[in-house]
Amino acid sequence: DRLSKHIPNSPHHEEVSSSEKAKFEADSAIALISFGKEAANGTLLEQCILSLRRRGEFDGKVMVITDAPRERYEGEFDENVIILKAKEEDILYDHFTAPAMKYKRFKTL
Repeated sequence: DRLSKHIPNSPHHEEVSSSEKAKFEADSAIALISFGKEAANGTLLEQCILSLRRRGEFDGKVMVITDAPRERYEGEFDENVIILKAKEEDILYDHFTAPAMKYKRFKTL
């Protein structure tokens, strides 16, 4: 598949030229969703992005949707990491019975 051939150590990995890698990264973005106090106070997001950069050798855009204050991630990442603060009306959306469902809503926005 298109992504796995660019991932080192993937069973489908193929050596690609630097121009192919640059085009792939220019045409691709990885989206991460990070919500809740535990996520804001932990380091899982930083570890994930570090792994994408080092182990995955992915230098393209990473978009993070979060409810954490903007200053939480200020200065943490390179210019290709875009922090998107969720709108309050989306966070406070209360039509779900399970509290965790409000975060799952962001998977489809």
